[in-house]
Amino acid sequence: MLITTQQRKARVKNSTKLYEANYLLLQNLLPDFCNTDFAIATDDNSTMQLRVEVVERFKYTMTVSICLSPIGSHQSFSHAELKVRLYHDARMAEVIGFQGHSRFRPEYAYPNDKGYQVNEKWQINHMLADVIKFCHQFNLTFLNHMPSNW
Repeated sequence: MLITTQQRKARVKNSTKLYEANYLLLQNLLPDFCNTDFAIATDDNSTMQLRVEVVERFKYTMTVSICLSPIGSHQSFSHAELKVRLYHDARMAEVIGFQGHSRFRPEYAYPNDKGYQVNEKWQINHMLADVIKFCHQFNLTFLNHMPSNW
């Protein structure tokens, strides 16, 4: 499948918008995320848990691990684990790891050895937006958070 230059530019533009939206969604979910090292949230019924943990922090970037998982007997949903790089100067959030996979290319030939979709990277970043929206929809509230100077 050959992609024209115009199609490639449109994909980059859409990806950039998605990264910017993900940054804002994360900021709304955990307003003090730049100054937090660890946070746990649960829904009203204590069936789901969201864990956010800072993996590394630098002046302009930060990497966090985000894990959404069921609690107790609510195991019908498997967990989702994402590693996200936040670019504070550009105000963007990009998924750099998902379920143990990392280093995603912007696009893949299809079919391929790994079974990835043509736009796998975009889909994984869209999943981050879906996870955050799910947290908002089901009122996941943070029980605690550890400030970075703790």
